Amino acid sequence: MKSFAVRLLLLAGLVMLVTSCDKKMFYSESIDVDESGWSMNDGATFDIEVSPDDTSQVYLCYVDIRNRSDYRYSNIYFFIKTVTPDNNMSVDTVEFVMMGQGDDGQWHWGGKESGGYVDGRYPLSRQPFKFPQPGTYHFEIRQAMRDTLLQGIKNIGMYVEKVEM
Repeated sequence: MKSFAVRLLLLAGLVMLVTSCDKKMFYSESIDVDESGWSMNDGATFDIEVSPDDTSQVYLCYVDIRNRSDYRYSNIYFFIKTVTPDNNMSVDTVEFVMMGQGDDGQWHWGGKESGGYVDGRYPLSRQPFKFPQPGTYHFEIRQAMRDTLLQGIKNIGMYVEKVEM
């Protein structure tokens, strides 16, 4: 009986540790890009549900990119369409610089490199913001590079975190 109680206590501790690791995360989703390449006509869509309680919170928004380490560019351009719950729409063109020259004169990926892939998180909002109204916020991300079929991108995602003020 004693060992059961110890196991139960350890399990409860593990569950608390795992569930409390990312208290700042509000939304996180990633979408796989087709192995043959990312067509300029294919958008990655993300729907974020915002409750009335969520409108008082402050957030930061990021785009997550997983690319092959042999991706041929040092940057990526996106068209990002946003549709608010009251159907207001905006489209922005955004560039993320994914690689930079280090102090050693070599070019380095800005993200974490592992197993032939690079995982990068790039700020979409440089300033904290609030969702002004409850409802569904629809985001569509399309690659805006000159290649009609962009090679080397594995996943595209959105990550929204709460900001402690």
